[in-house]
Amino acid sequence: MRTKTEKQGFTLVELMVSMIAFTLLALIAGTILVFAWNGWRDSMETMGMQRDAMIAMRIMEKEIRNSNIDEVSGDSAGLYFSTGTTRTNAFRFSAASIPFNSGVSLEPGSWNPTIGTNSVTVSFALRTSRAGYRNAYMKTIYPRNKP
Repeated sequence: MRTKTEKQGFTLVELMVSMIAFTLLALIAGTILVFAWNGWRDSMETMGMQRDAMIAMRIMEKEIRNSNIDEVSGDSAGLYFSTGTTRTNAFRFSAASIPFNSGVSLEPGSWNPTIGTNSVTVSFALRTSRAGYRNAYMKTIYPRNKP
């Protein structure tokens, strides 16, 4: 009499089901990683934008505080510091010379310095390239060396 021997292994249906399940899990994990990576990059650009704005404001504040108000002029291209009683050299701080992080840019037409009788108000907007976030910044600075 013949005895029945058990065959070991997977059937074609079992193999196909396990391959589909593995593929779905890999796709889900990959999608989660891509979204996490994009979120991280967007937050890094936004933090860079905040840092760039602080650096630009500090540079402008230092120059304006060390000037007389009649030495400062400005237009849509930048701020200009002429020689006067407290300055020996003319200085130009252009909107294009703000040191931006990669992915951050000055929004066109947003640079707006306003020279008052005893203060300078500087406003500008920055935009990130990937996420398109936009933040507007404004600061009023009073020179120390008022005439």
